[in-house]
Amino acid sequence: KYLHLTTKMAVNRASVLVAVSEMTKQDLVSLYGALEHKIKIIHPACDQAFSHRIAQSVVTPLLAKYDLNNPYILFVGNIQPKKGLRNLIKAFALFVYHDFKRALQQTAEASIKQEGGVNQLSLDLKQDDFEMMIPDLDLVLVGKGDEDYLESLRQLAKTNQIEDKLKFLGYLEVEELAKIMAGAMLYVQPSLFEGFGIPVLEAMASGTPVLVSDSGAMLEVVGEMGEVIKADDIESWADKIQQIVLDEKKRKEMSLYGIKR
Repeated sequence: KYLHLTTKMAVNRASVLVAVSEMTKQDLVSLYGALEHKIKIIHPACDQAFSHRIAQSVVTPLLAKYDLNNPYILFVGNIQPKKGLRNLIKAFALFVYHDFKRALQQTAEASIKQEGGVNQLSLDLKQDDFEMMIPDLDLVLVGKGDEDYLESLRQLAKTNQIEDKLKFLGYLEVEELAKIMAGAMLYVQPSLFEGFGIPVLEAMASGTPVLVSDSGAMLEVVGEMGEVIKADDIESWADKIQQIVLDEKKRKEMSLYGIKR
């Protein structure tokens, strides 16, 4: 209440207001009664350290430092509930086990047809078969967060059997973050609300494909050609992650669009 009151007072006293997005502008008008003609929209820019020209030879030693031995999907930001990370972990787990579950279902259906009923079901998926269906891909989260919330995410990953694929790097200085960003196969921003989304801009500048939620100002950042999913549609997130990861041509197209954008 105190923050709302002081913000409203500041908005009413200011002769000019600067908003980072059209979404923020509309919030100022609807929540604080700001006059539209007083608001100027100035989109933020990202640090020049983020570039698609970063060489892989520079990235590789840093990946070894943080024990990132597999290709990875990346999220950057404060580790907090509004970032939609629980949905992301669930979607990532669906993606990871997609091929295994499909093979299991197909084997079950074939067995039922052959044996004449579910009671005679016989599945013959060996451990090696199972491991071959699990993609060598990790989910990397960069940023600070409350330890209790971090632990809840670890437990969620464990429940979904992807605890060995979830990596927390904590806070990174911009020089290292730029290299980690450049090395990612895909950047994801599943936020439930976002006033702008600087990391999305950083990913695009790095030539890293981006997949974002439809919340807040994300559409303003990625533009009409951006890959956008409803924040709470876990199955669609899983499907889109799989589509992008398996399609190198699409990733290149997304990379070029992001750089141009």
